[in-house]
Amino acid sequence: MQALFAAYQERVDFDVLSGGMILEDRVGSINEKAPFIKTAYRHVEEVTGVLFGEAFLKDMMESGAMQLNSLKPGLALTTLKAIDSSQAVPFARALQRAVYFDGRHPDGWEMYASLAETIGLRGDDFVNQMQEETVLQQTQAEFEAVKKMSIYGFPTVLWIDGQSGYVLTRGYSPLSALKKSVEQLLLEYT
Repeated sequence: MQALFAAYQERVDFDVLSGGMILEDRVGSINEKAPFIKTAYRHVEEVTGVLFGEAFLKDMMESGAMQLNSLKPGLALTTLKAIDSSQAVPFARALQRAVYFDGRHPDGWEMYASLAETIGLRGDDFVNQMQEETVLQQTQAEFEAVKKMSIYGFPTVLWIDGQSGYVLTRGYSPLSALKKSVEQLLLEYT
C-alpha cells in the first residue's frame, strides 16, 4: 500500500478505514484468540514477501500474550486523520510495522505517543485526543461503515467515485495488479 500510495498520491485521494476486525468477544491474547497465527504467519510471508520482525515473532512464540484489539489502533487512526488526513497511509504503515515488526503491544498508550512523535506531533497531546469521546464515536462509526460495506477481510482496497465503489482487491494483491486496476479506473474517471 505504501508503494501504491507513493505512485498515485498526487492523482488519487487515499484514505485508510479502520475495519474493527478484532473487537468485543474476539479481543484477547494471541494464545487465547488466535493461536493459528503462530503458524499462519509463514504463509503471509511467502505470499507477500514481507517478513514479520524478530521482536514480534519472539513475543508471539514465547508468551503469546500480546493482546489483539482493533479499538486503540482505530482510535489512533481517527485521531491522526482529524489532524492530517494526508498522512493516513504512512501512519497506518508505521502502526503495522510497530506491532508486526517491532513487536510493540497495541494495548498500551506508549506506542501511539511515540508514533505521533515520529511525524512531528506531541505524543501526550495525541494520546489525550485519542481518548476523547468524540474520537471513540467517530471510530465506532467507521467500524460500522466498513461493516455496512460488507468488508470482513483485510486488507480490502476500494476505489470510490461519488456514490460508486469498486473492490480492487480483498486480501493481498501484487502491486502490479493494483497499479493496473488504478490505471484503468483513472482512464474511466478522469
